[in-house]
Amino acid sequence: MMTKLITLTPLEPYFFGGERVFSYGEHTSKLAGGYFIRSLNTPSQTALFGALRYLGIGEKNADYSLSDEDKKNIGAASFNMLQTSQEFGRITGISPLYLMDDHGALYIRAPFDHHAGCKTQTYQPYRDYSPPLLTAGCDGDVQTRIFPRRFQAKNGLADGWLRLDGGRIVEDKDIFHGLVRPHVNKSEHAEGFVKRQYTRLKEGWRFAFFANVHDDFIFGPERVIYLGQKKSAFAVQTDDETEPTLEEITQLLAHERRPGQSFLYLQSDTFLGAEADIASLSSSCSFAMTTVREQRVFTTNYAAGGNHYQRYRKEESLLKLLRAGSIFWTDKPEKVKELIEKKHLQQAGFNRVIGGEQ
Repeated sequence: MMTKLITLTPLEPYFFGGERVFSYGEHTSKLAGGYFIRSLNTPSQTALFGALRYLGIGEKNADYSLSDEDKKNIGAASFNMLQTSQEFGRITGISPLYLMDDHGALYIRAPFDHHAGCKTQTYQPYRDYSPPLLTAGCDGDVQTRIFPRRFQAKNGLADGWLRLDGGRIVEDKDIFHGLVRPHVNKSEHAEGFVKRQYTRLKEGWRFAFFANVHDDFIFGPERVIYLGQKKSAFAVQTDDETEPTLEEITQLLAHERRPGQSFLYLQSDTFLGAEADIASLSSSCSFAMTTVREQRVFTTNYAAGGNHYQRYRKEESLLKLLRAGSIFWTDKPEKVKELIEKKHLQQAGFNRVIGGEQ
């Protein structure tokens, strides 16, 4: 088994899809669908996993078919979040997304409990919480609730990246830059005017993730791959490097202990799935700071018979994921971890939770 650090440096502005579409007025909405479409700042875990699989294809065929050797190397099908188990040949799994600066330092999504109104550049979590309050849940169970005294809704949630060596916070605006490109969308109306906001990384920054593969995994010759809705070019580099340990990240996020409470942090976007799991997570936490990221998942039905359309028709699902950076305080850490840690999703870097020691 070996671990590879894979970095992706955008060579041009990119567009990673999401559901961030805005319309102005009923007339505009009907004519052009979404008037303003904005790229996400970062690729999804499925995009990273797809990039690794693409790097493992020996011979690219015009019909996108895979040779038997390629199937042994990367598996026969793309990652599907709605499955419970899949095999990907010599690929064991990948890490959550990191950012890397021009000095080679790694960054993770800043925890949302960083004091957004604090002017310091280091991680400063809320420390002063209200005394525990006992409330009755919907199922009649007694629940403990706490709340940070200094939180101000007008400051919102922290939106930045945390450097692993030193704990410095870098805000999104110092890493990402938007670039608006207007164009005409004729798919619904001949005069449909649309603005599309692309994103670019500022100089010196790149995306990074770690890939765990078998020693006989074969990397293809590609040094440039194309990602996103508009197939933007990314320079690829692979190096032998080990991923930071969970203990290192846990130490960086160390909080003052609270009696009977454990701190949990989501390093990656997390999909819970069943509504019962979402309700159970909510009732198990004394406090949470989180937000949702929507991701549209397409499933190709290769096995279906009939004509070309039936065989390659894609079915889509809109999933809601808890965003990386979400934090939880709970007196039931093992139960919360059990709800989050789903082996299949963790294979693609999703659902990684850190912390939990009381």
